Amino acid sequence: MMTPELRLPSLHRLAIAARDAVRRFPLVLACATVATIAGFIGIGSDWETVLPVRVLFTAALGIALFVALRLFSERRALGPARTALLDLLGLAALGGFLIAWAGWSDQVAFSRVAQLALAFHLLVAFLPYVGYDEPNGFWQFNRALFMRFLMGGLYSVVLFVGLSIALLAIDNLLGIELAEASYARLWLVVAFMFSTWFFVADLPEDLAALNGVTDFPAALKVFAQFILVPLVTIYLLILTFYLGKVVITREWPSGWIGYLVSSVSAIGILALLLVHPVRDREENRWVDSYSRWFFIALIPSIVMLLMSIGKRIGQYGVTENRYFLAVLGVWLAGISLYYILTRARTIRPIPITLCVVALATFLGPWSAYAFAKRSQTARLQTLLETDGMLANGTVSPAASGADISPEARREISAVVRYLVSTHGVSSIAPWFEPPVATIDSLEGRPSSSASTESRAGRIVEALGIEYVSRGATLVSDRFNYYASREGQAVSVAGYDLHYHSENLLDDGFEWQGGEFRIDSLAGGQVISLSREGVVLAEIPLAPIVETARGSGLDANRPLEREALRIVVDGPGAGVELLLSAISGTAPAEGLEIRTAAGDLYIDLRAEDNSDAADDAAGNENPDGEDGDR
Repeated sequence: MMTPELRLPSLHRLAIAARDAVRRFPLVLACATVATIAGFIGIGSDWETVLPVRVLFTAALGIALFVALRLFSERRALGPARTALLDLLGLAALGGFLIAWAGWSDQVAFSRVAQLALAFHLLVAFLPYVGYDEPNGFWQFNRALFMRFLMGGLYSVVLFVGLSIALLAIDNLLGIELAEASYARLWLVVAFMFSTWFFVADLPEDLAALNGVTDFPAALKVFAQFILVPLVTIYLLILTFYLGKVVITREWPSGWIGYLVSSVSAIGILALLLVHPVRDREENRWVDSYSRWFFIALIPSIVMLLMSIGKRIGQYGVTENRYFLAVLGVWLAGISLYYILTRARTIRPIPITLCVVALATFLGPWSAYAFAKRSQTARLQTLLETDGMLANGTVSPAASGADISPEARREISAVVRYLVSTHGVSSIAPWFEPPVATIDSLEGRPSSSASTESRAGRIVEALGIEYVSRGATLVSDRFNYYASREGQAVSVAGYDLHYHSENLLDDGFEWQGGEFRIDSLAGGQVISLSREGVVLAEIPLAPIVETARGSGLDANRPLEREALRIVVDGPGAGVELLLSAISGTAPAEGLEIRTAAGDLYIDLRAEDNSDAADDAAGNENPDGEDGDR
């Protein structure tokens, strides 16, 4: 019996496959080519301001869009005229996006790119099956897309690494110097030209026939059942225990809970999608139970997500990220309730509804960008009106010495910085005089962080207050000041005694037979030094804290020893206190010092010294008579 001959694809067959891909997906490969050329031009340029980066990302969006449109037209057999019309609509959409980009900040533009990339990839997943009830064909088609995507990614990485090593060998072994951008250009060719061509070259043509395919790769089942499902179960248990902690401690969920919930949801839904076609087999009955209980277990995490993002929005208003997290939470809640209540077995609602949400929140007054801009503008208006800096739509700069709290300055600076970097200041420009109103122009402006800080700072200064830059820390309720480590000599001449205490709020010591006490008064704002119950001096600590807090923005820093020196002339002693550390809280309602340490230098009054001497003599001769008696 002859062994079957292993046949490798010939160059002729590869050429035919490449030609067929061009014939079938001309605009897809055209977009890949344009993206590659734009990348070549953009390399070495200022990517934040030049046109090529806009063309590159717009063309990259076109790859997924035109794959979806071509598959849709093939399935519907639209004919050349209707197919051309559909392609023209796609080109018009991309052209409009490219033109509109000029009026967006970088943050908004790249967020919109990500939003459309998600929507267009989801279109590829379901658009060819709109109007067709072929659940198995729908899954088989998406399985083919998924496997083709993974294979293309793997081949692209291997090809890029191999060719990069070849270029490195040419450079080092043959002495042929290559431009620094050679590797970047190579990656552009591989990532756009090769991977796109590879992906579309073997996409299914007869989509109707896929509904009769029963093939199911065992590797997908193993991956979903033994890797994804256990991971999702572990994460759901962690989130459930965390919810219990939230309920018990009554602490709001952590801000990053949204990203964890999103990840768990994505992995869990992916696992369900991968094993969907085998759920009717006897050995896979667990899939139905898992799918239902997964969505039930997800509900508490969704509640936490909505609670967390709701609190953030209540405190700081809406931004694009918070908007998307809130919308994601609502979508997850809707999908979960749909599958829990209906026990539906179809998977098509997942990509369809998510695509609709992505497109619906892209444009219009309800979009993430318009909503966030209105929210932050209203928040800034409230902050300025509260401190009397805005009335009747006109800014009134704060008067010199006005009592604008550090927290208010930080909030105002943060909102202005957000508007400048994300949306421009068109929404608040009417509040200012023209010189400030024209400070910001999205078109042609540099978008570096330094430029953002500079422009935001000028606007805030026009309000008559000091600008708080990103990352600067304000005076908080808590403070912790301590002496700098640099040693300083201290003169002790003229003092009767020196005592070092690590707890100036509650301490005591003995000296020459007398008992001295150090006690705190008024929440630690004052310490009292007494001997045998008689107060010698009261030393106020509050002025030290107030001076330190008023001297800078950082409430946790070293100070010069001189700034921590207190001199008091009390009724029974002159005292010099040299603090080494002091900490506590300073909320609006009052100061509380919780720890204080330092050195006491005490000069007792003359009468006190005489009393001490008499006491010492009396101890030696209680009767006050000479020793001969």
